[in-house]
Amino acid sequence: MYNVWIGSYNSGDQAQGQLTVTTSNTLTAVAGSGGAPLNPAGNPNFGARSLAAGFGAVTIDVTSGGNIEARNSSAGSACRGYITAQPDVNVTLTTPVPSARIFIDNARDNADTTLVIQTPDGSYHCDDDTNGNSPQVDLSQATAGAYHIWVGSYQSGVQAHARLNITSGAAGAGGK
Repeated sequence: MYNVWIGSYNSGDQAQGQLTVTTSNTLTAVAGSGGAPLNPAGNPNFGARSLAAGFGAVTIDVTSGGNIEARNSSAGSACRGYITAQPDVNVTLTTPVPSARIFIDNARDNADTTLVIQTPDGSYHCDDDTNGNSPQVDLSQATAGAYHIWVGSYQSGVQAHARLNITSGAAGAGGK
């Protein structure tokens, strides 16, 4: 027998949801009532960039949010926020980069954004609140290959215009 408790993040909040129990180790994402796995190969919402070592800094205007709850997706339970099935931005590093920082700033009305990043080896890196309401992921020894980036909104139904920033070298490894 297993006892299961379901909680809310905020005291007094109640939310309707679905608890799934399975013996499968290949459970795919559940998005709303329909369900859809993440699609890293999908057309990115805000384009693709190709970058080589020494690129310095790149800024891309994005809008956060989607209808897939990241923690219920193939990205894993450590991820937060609501994202789309396809990435918001695809970045291909044509050469390895000693360090890279990917972060969100300038979110409209200080909206609470999140980041989900799939690296070339297929692993996911996620962040919610490294800098207050601004997520940040630092990658050391970033290998050449495709990086799929989702910009999420912490709350369902919220979309915010923001800037996705990617820095390399000393700027990527520097302070906040």
